[in-house]
Amino acid sequence: MIRRYLDSASAAPLRDVARQALIDALDLPAADPSRLHTEALEVRAHLESAREEVARFVHCRSSEVVFTASATEAIATVVRGSLSIAGPDAQVIGTAVEHSAVRLSAGDSFRSIAVDGGGLIDPTDLARMMDTGSAPVALVACQLGNHEMGAIQDVAAAASICAERGVRLLVDAAQAAPWHRIDVATMGATFLAISGPKLGAPAGTGALIVTRGARVPPFLVGGEQERGRRAGLENTPAIVGLAAACHQLSSSLGAEIEAARRLTDRLRVGLGEIDRVTVFGPVDTSNRLPHIVCCGIDGVEPQAVLLGLDRAGIAAHSGSACASEGLEPSPVLAAMRVDADRSLRLSVHAGSSDGDIDAVLAALPSILEGLRSLR
Repeated sequence: MIRRYLDSASAAPLRDVARQALIDALDLPAADPSRLHTEALEVRAHLESAREEVARFVHCRSSEVVFTASATEAIATVVRGSLSIAGPDAQVIGTAVEHSAVRLSAGDSFRSIAVDGGGLIDPTDLARMMDTGSAPVALVACQLGNHEMGAIQDVAAAASICAERGVRLLVDAAQAAPWHRIDVATMGATFLAISGPKLGAPAGTGALIVTRGARVPPFLVGGEQERGRRAGLENTPAIVGLAAACHQLSSSLGAEIEAARRLTDRLRVGLGEIDRVTVFGPVDTSNRLPHIVCCGIDGVEPQAVLLGLDRAGIAAHSGSACASEGLEPSPVLAAMRVDADRSLRLSVHAGSSDGDIDAVLAALPSILEGLRSLR
């Protein structure tokens, strides 16, 4: 059976260039790049070359790139660090559709901005919340591209509002970076997080961009790695793989966006023609990432749909109920006031084909019909 992988929004397939770079870098000396001997300096050279490549990809200074084990770690570093600087009464303001890394890191300090049915905020709501709250604002978090619906937020407007009020802005670009051009220099963000696996880089890689002049306490302590901003020996081979993925995307991004958009446009139309299936997300293509399609399926449990698709050779995801490790409906979809209990998310990658879309549209109607007949 041919397997069809349509869950790249969770983790994209490892790019060939990233795999080869990782394999080649495994032959580097087993040395700590912070030391001064020859072996360490060889590793340091590869590490800094990788840092420069990531910086070119997101258009920032190489000195602003901090390597982490994930975007989750990068986000937790900024959220918890900003709260520790601002004091116990400070709050973090973010969109209601922020990733759980933001919401859970902030805990009771998190205040959410409502979104519309497509997952987008009205920037004036952000300004109003910042101006009317009684507690100091330690940080604003604004996700560039949503991980379930694909909605693209107006980060530039959020950055302008934050700059006028002297508040730091964290942009979660984990989902968007492989599918949307990133320019930290003009975006106005104070911090930006990216995820290696979303880019087709090795698992266990990510980066936090800390723009010049910004400071945040390290989340991991016990060493002076990454200029004292993240303790722990750098995973240089995996980081070299991340840099290779960024290098490829720097030239292929436009073509990959176009190809993904064509496939997901086909998928959106096809899903919309299936009985009792509702396609979610912004209608305007400029307001959504090109690789994600999210829909609601009436009358069946998402776990059963996922299992049916898997038996048909199709890997997909649901943000609801027990489809992941949680036990609750997706808070992201609930915030959009759509059916958070019965969602299906399909996401393409650089290697996806028309055959993948054909397979989904051929298998899903019979799967749903069979499940509904059991009720």
